[in-house]
Amino acid sequence: MKHLKKYMAALGSLGLAMAVPVTSHAFTSIQKVAETATATITGGSAAMSVAVLNLNGTAATTIGWTAAAGSSWTEANQYIQIDSTLTVAGSGIQTYTDNTNATANPRYSVTPSSTTPSPAGLINTVTTTAPPVPTAWQIVGGTANPVAVDDPNNAALLGHTGYAWFYHEDKAQVANNAGITASFVNEFPYIEMEVAGQPPQIQFAQGSFGNSTSNMNKVYLEANFQNALGGQTYQTSTLTVELFTN
Repeated sequence: MKHLKKYMAALGSLGLAMAVPVTSHAFTSIQKVAETATATITGGSAAMSVAVLNLNGTAATTIGWTAAAGSSWTEANQYIQIDSTLTVAGSGIQTYTDNTNATANPRYSVTPSSTTPSPAGLINTVTTTAPPVPTAWQIVGGTANPVAVDDPNNAALLGHTGYAWFYHEDKAQVANNAGITASFVNEFPYIEMEVAGQPPQIQFAQGSFGNSTSNMNKVYLEANFQNALGGQTYQTSTLTVELFTN
């Protein structure tokens, strides 16, 4: 994570000069007052709190899906609520998975390369070399409702400009031969959910940000089980929501 840039203010003196006749005078100080001069630079704030809630708004502890093998895009039974203040220039909140991390459970055991699937999404808990189940996210402001589940690359969602869902990326992913998946880069637009603003700006369509109606925003999740195997469990322990400053 990058560190917040440091800012400094300096006070300087301005000298004025004029030509006067050269005469001799005795200097006498009558009264002298020393004042304190201070410049305070306001840096704003970058903070967030995160909660997992059921779709009905009640508290939850985990995120899960109810789906059958062969199901297409399916919404999760929970969403993530983010309360944030992002008034520092360059601050934001991003999301990704980190499924090849040594602490991941399960840990995707394929070394990412240009010819392997992206490690992003849900991992088969038994066969950790199986292609992950793709997952995607969508953020909405305040009490707004999410756009219906769909392929994130669908530009023709009814009642929306399209591209409201975003595939999760993984911290270990690299660009593949087909050019579908880019290598992971911090602050890459498609992993940023919120950027600085009062209230924060949220990504309402791929690559497009706009002011939220609230400092409280909701992140909905979906997964595509079309190639999932029946009787198996798919999971990630590394679904990350990360506050950063630049």
